[in-house]
Amino acid sequence: ARATAVSDEEAAVVELGAADVAEAVDKIRGRLGEIVARPGDFATLGDPGSVELLVFLAHHGRLLRNVLTGDFLAGRLAEAGRIQVVSATPDAYLPLEFAYDFPAPAEDAALCPGAFDALRSPDPATPCRSPHSERTVCPTGFWGLSRIIERHAHQPGDSLPGGFLLRSAPIADRRRLAPGPILLAASERVDAVDPGTTEHLSGRLRSTGDADRVDGWQAWKDKVAAGPALTMLLAHTVYSDTLETYGLEIGHADRCWAGDIDDRFVPPEERPVITALLGCETAAAGRVSYERFPGLFRRAGAEVVFATLTEVLGRHAAPLAGALAEEVADAWRRGPVAAGEVLLRLRRRSLAEGTPAVLAIVAYGDADWLLGGDA
Repeated sequence: ARATAVSDEEAAVVELGAADVAEAVDKIRGRLGEIVARPGDFATLGDPGSVELLVFLAHHGRLLRNVLTGDFLAGRLAEAGRIQVVSATPDAYLPLEFAYDFPAPAEDAALCPGAFDALRSPDPATPCRSPHSERTVCPTGFWGLSRIIERHAHQPGDSLPGGFLLRSAPIADRRRLAPGPILLAASERVDAVDPGTTEHLSGRLRSTGDADRVDGWQAWKDKVAAGPALTMLLAHTVYSDTLETYGLEIGHADRCWAGDIDDRFVPPEERPVITALLGCETAAAGRVSYERFPGLFRRAGAEVVFATLTEVLGRHAAPLAGALAEEVADAWRRGPVAAGEVLLRLRRRSLAEGTPAVLAIVAYGDADWLLGGDA
């Protein structure tokens, strides 16, 4: 219903309205879902479908930005390189990644001519050098492509008046995610359109280091006990009429349900882990908030969870999983790198390479976990 923004010793409350936020999220998810319905229209960043999607997101993102920065915290929130979102209810989603800094684009706006060079810059903080007006839409104007946004798990002991709490300062006590093996499981539906997609992804993961693949939940639990550092699920979201709850399907129709997910599904406590849920609607499925998968895996012990807001085709999920593994491996080599920066680089890289489905990925957990560097 409201957002409280905090920076240093200053704070401001912005009334948003729970129904308004829900409607905004539904609109965004609906438009991102068009990538599944018409994948050919989104083959590259410059395709008409991709540009139209960016125009829609930017227009609504500009409205959101204006609401959030229309007070004395305007400068602090607009200029913050890192923003922490704490939700009052488990797994609530405030679409902060789509807040947009540049002028709202016109319906027939063109892609910014400097977009590709800016997205490919090795430093995400480097601004796009092209002029920006209502005649252009530039991906670097989105907060999710220009700064680190972290989502903290709801703490029952905290008292929030409602809505969301925004902070523009990270925690000081940083912890580390040590390098280690990758564990992959995927639904056979990933190969439905392009046979061999999962096997190609497995090879791509092995090229980054030690990687293993399983095809069933019992094998997943057995391998997880050995302590992988990155677990990746390209699962299909399913629903049980009997249990009236959602579940995840891997391999050949091997399913687990929301109530099944506990500490057996993540590595032991002494092995911090990143979990990627790159299936269809893995961040949003669940009629009850505590049934949603990001929260389930976070409560089971995963330190950082990457999940998708909308349905994602296997032909998109597999390249995104490969790119994520490469970004994680690169962070381990050149670290220390914050987990939030890994997602920021993934978004910029994948969008420049023509995979707008990356905009559907959101992160839950502490973005200050560090990859690589001294123990």
